[in-house]
Amino acid sequence: PCALPMPGLRQIFYMSRVADGLAERDVKAVLALSRRNNRMLDVTGSLTFTGRHFVQTLEGRPEVVESLLARITHDTRHHDMRLMLDRAVTLRSYPLWSMGLLYNLDFSDDIETMFAAPVASTGVCTEMMRRLKPDTVMGAL
Repeated sequence: PCALPMPGLRQIFYMSRVADGLAERDVKAVLALSRRNNRMLDVTGSLTFTGRHFVQTLEGRPEVVESLLARITHDTRHHDMRLMLDRAVTLRSYPLWSMGLLYNLDFSDDIETMFAAPVASTGVCTEMMRRLKPDTVMGAL
């Protein structure tokens, strides 16, 4: 399917550190709830879990994304949340996924490097988003 331009979309990209004691079943529960809620809210995106970090891209209507961001910011399952990119877009990067999941331990060091940088450029964030995008052939897990 072809993604059609949609004026008025907001896309955010953030990373955070996983709270101590978070189990894989907790991540699966978050994913299941997110997929259900995001379908109802017309939100798409992807969640990466490295065992040490969450990295997430969300996209949808600005007021919906703002509300989700407020909830995510106060979620105790993670800490040190850092909003890396917040922008208006006309095309969704994840038009087919209410929430894709990439579970990959290999990205942990790269994400930690981004945490260490005082500011990450839009280009660096966009490249990381590209690298973390789940495989479209295999589909979102």
